[in-house]
Amino acid sequence: MKRVFLVIILTVSLLAFAGCSSRNEKYDDDSLPQEFGSFRAEGYTLSGKCSGITPFGAVALENSVIICDMGGNCLREFNFQGNEIRKVGQSGNGNGEFIRPSGLAYCNEKLYVVDSGNSRIKILDVNLEYQSEYALNKLEESAADIFYTDIAVCENGVVAILTNSVLEENARVYISGSNGSVDKTPFILNGYTNSEKDRMYFTNTFELFKDDSSYSAIIQESGLYELVDDELRDVFKFPYKYGPTDFIVDGEDVYVLSCVWAQLDHFKTDGSYIGTIWEFDSLSPESCLARTLQGGFIVTDKMNNAAYFISLDSD
Repeated sequence: MKRVFLVIILTVSLLAFAGCSSRNEKYDDDSLPQEFGSFRAEGYTLSGKCSGITPFGAVALENSVIICDMGGNCLREFNFQGNEIRKVGQSGNGNGEFIRPSGLAYCNEKLYVVDSGNSRIKILDVNLEYQSEYALNKLEESAADIFYTDIAVCENGVVAILTNSVLEENARVYISGSNGSVDKTPFILNGYTNSEKDRMYFTNTFELFKDDSSYSAIIQESGLYELVDDELRDVFKFPYKYGPTDFIVDGEDVYVLSCVWAQLDHFKTDGSYIGTIWEFDSLSPESCLARTLQGGFIVTDKMNNAAYFISLDSD
């Protein structure tokens, strides 16, 4: 239980650092996170760990892993043991340049990079060569740590983009179609997105609240949602104060990071808990997840400047 309180303190620090004067956090519910068990899955090994970068979005290709390095204004390619292969890009606004790249998605042999500092989506091929881009509207906040974060791309070309803002004007689901236009939806959400084929899913890490003088974000009720016919529909609810961050849906299996419990868990789409794949010393709300074709996982933690490479023993 000690780890839970450490993560909640970290959450407060994150929002206070990122916020402007009109934003605060409130924890008016002192109840503990709901217990849900901790069955450790067998067969996984920490094959590598990378530190010294500011990682966020990650995707696993056939033979390597691509990670956004926000602090380095570049993409970095690693093997599955966490050894760096190459660095791609530099600071700037040109075709091969980035400012604080954050979210990353892979679909139909294309990489979609959220170039948050330049307010755009950049599309690369599998060799990380520039193909095209389209613009995002600048967010209505000037704080450096408020930015476009996660991205998911369906096989039919639909793109979903999120932010880490707690302001209702910015904390929306943004949807882009094949024509590159980006629409702000009415769905208010601070969390993560992922896709499976033509199905788009979301989790909310925080619940957002607004009163006369402030905006608040609190880890409380969270769920897995699917976008169906322009509506966010419940798939299942996570345990109370679970704090889900990034996730993967694979058929009836859901793999998700919890920043409260600091672990990678396996659920079913009916909400049943299957087991815990990996436990971390700590995990921040700004942590991302990718899965290799071999069944391993890549976990990045921006605030702790770490990327973890978790392999199946059979890899």
